[in-house]
Amino acid sequence: MVLAKEANGLADGRFGLLYLNKEISQYWTHNPLRDDRDSILISSGKLVFAGKGSSRWF
Repeated sequence: MVLAKEANGLADGRFGLLYLNKEISQYWTHNPLRDDRDSILISSGKLVFAGKGSSRWF
């Protein structure tokens, strides 16, 4: 999935913490179920948690 630049497939894996570089993060398509999580924009891309708030790691 990383080599194929499948940001959605990686996000759907619901890893506790997922790093997406700028190139891969541009392939993220918005989806209400997938987007219901905390994320942090960083200079080299985006950090995406599995969930939101106190459940962000699960």
